[in-house]
Amino acid sequence: MTKHSLKVLLLTSLYCLTLGILSACGGGGAGGVAGQTQVTIGLGQTVAAGALAAPGTIPARVQSFRVTAFNAAGQAIAGPVTATLPQNTVALSVPNGTGITFQLLAYDAGAGLGKVIYRGVSAAQNLNGQAVNIPIQINLEVTATASALQVLQGGSVNLTGFIAGLTPPTTSPLLWTATGGTMGSIGVNGATAIWTAGSANTVVGQSYTMTARIDPALNPQQSSTVVGQVTVLVVTQVNIMGFSMAGNIFSVNNVTSTVDSYGNATAATGFAAQPLSISFQFRDYYTAAGNTAATYNPAFKFDIREAQLGTRLAVGTITPVTISSTGGQVSVSVPATAVLNYTGRTAAGTQVNGVATNITPNIITTSATTGVVTLDINALLQTIAGKSLASMNVFATPGVFNYEIGFDTIHLGHESLAGNSMDRLNDTGLNTGTRGLRGSLTIQ
Repeated sequence: MTKHSLKVLLLTSLYCLTLGILSACGGGGAGGVAGQTQVTIGLGQTVAAGALAAPGTIPARVQSFRVTAFNAAGQAIAGPVTATLPQNTVALSVPNGTGITFQLLAYDAGAGLGKVIYRGVSAAQNLNGQAVNIPIQINLEVTATASALQVLQGGSVNLTGFIAGLTPPTTSPLLWTATGGTMGSIGVNGATAIWTAGSANTVVGQSYTMTARIDPALNPQQSSTVVGQVTVLVVTQVNIMGFSMAGNIFSVNNVTSTVDSYGNATAATGFAAQPLSISFQFRDYYTAAGNTAATYNPAFKFDIREAQLGTRLAVGTITPVTISSTGGQVSVSVPATAVLNYTGRTAAGTQVNGVATNITPNIITTSATTGVVTLDINALLQTIAGKSLASMNVFATPGVFNYEIGFDTIHLGHESLAGNSMDRLNDTGLNTGTRGLRGSLTIQ
């Protein structure tokens, strides 16, 4: 098994672990309340601006959507309410008032999981208690990511842009701008760009925002308000805090592998019938400097999707996981009350969505003396499959998969050569939105 394999497996293991649980599905709605207005919003009620679908139809890649109401000051006052297709409308009770808007986010997986691929905001509404149906025009989502969020003066950052989670097409190319520095080396259809900070001492401490927007000359339907942005800070010395793998090393069935400074693992090969055990040592550079003890309770996110046909899918979150750090050594566990929200798609295209609560003993084990975390991947996969569908064991048959894993409030990064600090945070994952790990795995 290669390095990527072991990373993927790590991701899978955590993902599987998340499903060491009971399944149950849920939904939401709202009823009329005094001083509030009953609002109904549908997906695809109006033109999907720039969408790869006919006007008034739901784009084929959309699997779920989420609606939130905001007051005139931009504060959330109702929702979010989430629906998974074939349900294509939601209802929510919203406090009466003026200047109220509704945001709709459409996802490529069920239950509001996966990545946002379309979005829209309604016109401002005046609600007075009379039930109303509000249309929202959805637009292609624009996402921008950067290879680093901090850079030395005169340094460069690699930018990547996505349209609805995919490479920009010729019909909706991206245009890049920046609030300072120099933008150059624009790739095909604006899929990539390179931004370079100024070299003067005066730029140190300044933050610059890079913006990607769809070219209005080629897609005039797209709202100019839907853009992708990333902000980079120019620094003299990067002070990086977070978690890293000791020596940036994994081991799968005692075969060692590494992760690079961006959070990528080398492509790996696995075998469905072979037992898999992943081991690694986490180091906590939030607290390691003072060798203090700390406990964190983040959500763990995982995203596994078939690369070639794009059929099989397993994404979700486990909330919370418990991370305990003593002297910089880290242990990870999933408490009995942890909740898993997951969505998946089988090879046959069957969609599976669920919410489950952990009631079984933890499969993750930690060495009390060295802080080594060991994950039994096969056991986790079997647990997950047992709580949903057997075919949701996505690694049970051959295929090529991409994966991302990470914690929602804890950055993962690259350990320095000296092994006493982090020298770089991992890139942000497109699907999980975390600074975690990503890679690909071929199951033979």
